Amino acid sequence: RRELCEIICTQKEKLQRYEARLGDLVRAYKSLQKEKDALELSLKALTSSKASEKARSSASSESLTGKQGESKAEPSPLSAAEGQGNESSASDSAQDESSEDHVAALSQALSTLSEEKARMEAAFQADRKRLIQEKEAALRQAEEVQKNAAEQTASLDAKMAELRSKLREEQMAREQEQSDHAAMLRELQRLLSEERTLRDNLEDKLEEATRKAAQADLAKEYEAKVEKLTQELDEVRKRLLASEEKLRQPSPLLLKLQQELVEVKAQHQAALEQEKKRAGNVQARLHQQTTGSEARVASLESRLQELSQAVGTYDRLRMQDRAAIQRLRERLSQLAQENAALASAAGIGARASELPSQDSNLDVKTLLDRFGKMRLLLKESNQRAEKPVDLIAYFRELAEEEVLGLHAKCREELRQLKDEFEQYKVHAQSVLQGMGGSQAGFSQGQEAVAELERLRQQVKDLQGQLRTQRARFEAQEESSREAAAKLQHALSEAEVRHRQECQRLEQRWSSKLSELESLMQAQRDRSLALVEEKDRELQALRATLASLESENQRYDWQAQCEAAGSSLAMETSRDRDTSSEGEGDRLDPLLSELLSKNVGYTSKDGKNKTECQLLHYAQELARKDAELLRALREKRDVESALRDLQRSVLLKEQKDAQEREALRLRLSQLEH
Repeated sequence: RRELCEIICTQKEKLQRYEARLGDLVRAYKSLQKEKDALELSLKALTSSKASEKARSSASSESLTGKQGESKAEPSPLSAAEGQGNESSASDSAQDESSEDHVAALSQALSTLSEEKARMEAAFQADRKRLIQEKEAALRQAEEVQKNAAEQTASLDAKMAELRSKLREEQMAREQEQSDHAAMLRELQRLLSEERTLRDNLEDKLEEATRKAAQADLAKEYEAKVEKLTQELDEVRKRLLASEEKLRQPSPLLLKLQQELVEVKAQHQAALEQEKKRAGNVQARLHQQTTGSEARVASLESRLQELSQAVGTYDRLRMQDRAAIQRLRERLSQLAQENAALASAAGIGARASELPSQDSNLDVKTLLDRFGKMRLLLKESNQRAEKPVDLIAYFRELAEEEVLGLHAKCREELRQLKDEFEQYKVHAQSVLQGMGGSQAGFSQGQEAVAELERLRQQVKDLQGQLRTQRARFEAQEESSREAAAKLQHALSEAEVRHRQECQRLEQRWSSKLSELESLMQAQRDRSLALVEEKDRELQALRATLASLESENQRYDWQAQCEAAGSSLAMETSRDRDTSSEGEGDRLDPLLSELLSKNVGYTSKDGKNKTECQLLHYAQELARKDAELLRALREKRDVESALRDLQRSVLLKEQKDAQEREALRLRLSQLEH
């Protein structure tokens, strides 16, 4: 629909341009027709004046010959004088009427030409004003476009600054979170070291309690406790084996999270590739549009240069025409002087009718020769005189008074015709120089009018092309703006999706981290509960062993405790160095061996029960350390994965920021 509207608008513009051209052609044709009619009238007047002069000259010669014959037959001077006076008066009246008709025809023709010239000049001035107004409007529009582009660049710079500030704030938040996590890790390590010191203290207290425990009456109670503790040890071993099997299996949540992370990376990479391809296509399209617009601007500049050259040549021809018209004006003034001289000569001839008959019988050529000699003599005498007389003004007054007898309106029209004659060289030459000159002048006038019309038509065509190029450029600019808006919208959508994905991943990892922390806290609570229970048992043992006094038994008990403590230290160091998978397998033979030894010692005394309890406590502590190390290892793995994810997210954000910066630079270049 938009394309159809554009086609309709272009067709309407073409129709308006064609109507304007047709109107200009009709007006030019009408003006040329009027000029042609005026020139034909002037040509007819000139030809009729020449024919009347020839008729008058032939009639005068015939009258002169007739008068000579009549004078020979009838020598009466009175009758001859009367006949001559009647004929001269009739010829003068006919001459006056014909001259008035000629002057009226010429004045009408020149008035028609002056009207057409005035109309053409007004049309030219109107076109010139319109062109100037269109140029000013175009300049104003260009200034407005530049202002809008500057405002858009300023708004884009402000948005870029805001985005950079937001990115800095997010980076600072991420750094703060990392520092918080590091502080949490340090706190956990501190708590772990405190628990280790507490465990060492408990071991020291246990050793001290074992040194003091030497009472033989409590063997049965110790055996029951040992059996109970062995049962608990079996249960704990089973639970530990189940937990180890469970821990050996990979976490489905972690696998799912890794798979989703890979999918997100692939989707983001595909989106980035698609955006890069789209940006490349837009850049290529914009490059083509810019090259095309530059070529069109260059062609328009060349056309404008040609038009300016044509206008310069037209101005030069106009100056030449003005110079030629000035020369014709001088020629016209010279002809006017000669006309005045002829008029004065005609007046002198009229006065000379009263002279003797021998002067009146002279022909026109002789009278003209005599008049020329008298004019030369008059000029020489006027030059020699002290107070010279204005002969031209005198002859003009004589011509106005006695020959022409024209009224003031005719003189004013004649003056106007002389002024208008300066602007019509071709037509004035046709009027003054006769038929051949008139035809040449008419052809030159037609050529000048045709050249003027051609220049006007060329100016109109160039204006139409300029309007179409401007409309096309505006359409291209609008399309480029739409493409830039689409790119900006796509970029903002990609940023929103990326931000949402980052938030979702952070929430997942934070939930996973909180879950692991809760598991660690539960394990810590269980370990503390076990330590408290063992502490209560140790306090009970301290209370029962406080009444022992025998030194020998105490010495034997110390030796046995030292041997058991050395074996326990070796086993615990071995458990700490090895992995969590083989702990149960290594501890089981040791416990069976110790239990078998303790069973052999039960017949001797009740000290084996205490040793079994110590071994069970050492095994529990070793398993607790192994579970804690495993949990810490998992936590470190999760934190390293989280750091890798954050690093990859930061890298992607940096790439996105660079791509956004490049796109903004391209948009600013296109807008400028």
